[in-house]
Amino acid sequence: MGAPTNTGRDAIAFPDFRLFDSAQDILDHNKRIIKEIKSNHEIQTPEALARNCCLIKELNTNVAAVMQAYQSIGDGFAQYMSQNPPPPHDTAQQGVQMFAAAQQQQQQQQQAGDIDNNTSAIGAAAAMPQAPPT
Repeated sequence: MGAPTNTGRDAIAFPDFRLFDSAQDILDHNKRIIKEIKSNHEIQTPEALARNCCLIKELNTNVAAVMQAYQSIGDGFAQYMSQNPPPPHDTAQQGVQMFAAAQQQQQQQQQAGDIDNNTSAIGAAAAMPQAPPT
């Protein structure tokens, strides 16, 4: 059985990491083959060049195997996602709530600022000398 997901249901373990490991092993082997091909090319003896023909055939076979592994990974991922859709994220609703909270906070700050400004204006008016009544 797969490991429990965050939804509490059992799921197929994806991806099949053995395919990634297999592809990586082949790619590592290809790296060694390419180094040998380069070395043989620099030697340029008939034997080395003949060996390169075999190495290039092996390289092509390995590339096809890597392509098949990645195709299987892609197919497995598509199947996994169709059977285990991600939980819906209500990001739109969260965004609306965050926007409303920010607006409310801004209004409260403005109201507090208006009270401070009104108090300051009243205090400033009281402090101003007034002309005597005529």
